Amino acid sequence: MSNPLSRERIVEAALCLSTPGGLSCVSMRALAGALGVTPMALYRHFANKDEVLLAVTDTRLRAQRLPSARVGWRSYLRALAFLLRELLRSDPEIIGLYNRQPVTTASARDRLTTAVEVLVRAGFDEGAAVRCYAAVHTYTLGYCSLEAARGRHLGEPGESVTNAATLIRGFVSDDQFEFGLDVILDGMSVAARKISADP
Repeated sequence: MSNPLSRERIVEAALCLSTPGGLSCVSMRALAGALGVTPMALYRHFANKDEVLLAVTDTRLRAQRLPSARVGWRSYLRALAFLLRELLRSDPEIIGLYNRQPVTTASARDRLTTAVEVLVRAGFDEGAAVRCYAAVHTYTLGYCSLEAARGRHLGEPGESVTNAATLIRGFVSDDQFEFGLDVILDGMSVAARKISADP
């Protein structure tokens, strides 16, 4: 008896197709071919390719080893930022997905919920905790989006580059990512107190 088509099988096939060349290799036609079905059969489970990409992204998020919720709030948020950057840098298609729509899958919601719990235990009120998580999340997404774009426009070998251009390229270095993240984290305690005090 053949294995019936399911969301799980489709996601597994998408992950297999993306292994050599990334999610740009995944299309509804390619998925159908890999599964031995017609493309229309896939649309009974997913409305479009972005829904498939969301499910794949959720699987990739779930596979990451999250930090212990017992560490300090700063270490926890810092670790989450590095994990998100690792995921976003792994495939430009994932960056594109985050930029096209909110990623509100089960794994994404779990990250938000756990991060808020860590922050609340550290003394942040819930509203401030959500805003702090959002600040780190959106910083990381924006940084990785710029990083991916800059990576496609580094110039031709031997091209004359001004000092200013060299400095600007450094805006998307690993060191700059950490510097910006630490600046945000350094200011969070003060910002959270201000948010909590607002009527």
